[in-house]
Amino acid sequence: MIYFLRIIEVINQFILSIMTFKYIINSNQSAFNKLFDFIRRYTFFMLIEVDKSLF
Repeated sequence: MIYFLRIIEVINQFILSIMTFKYIINSNQSAFNKLFDFIRRYTFFMLIEVDKSLF
């Protein structure tokens, strides 16, 4: 379970780095925003599921 939390942490760092890169290149924002909104919701949902299984 700790490994799983670590994986989520790495994924979130990866998302943040891509988002900063997105602002640097300033490309198609609507497609990027849809993608990252989906990923953020999914990782948040996974964190909630992990909390339920831990406690």
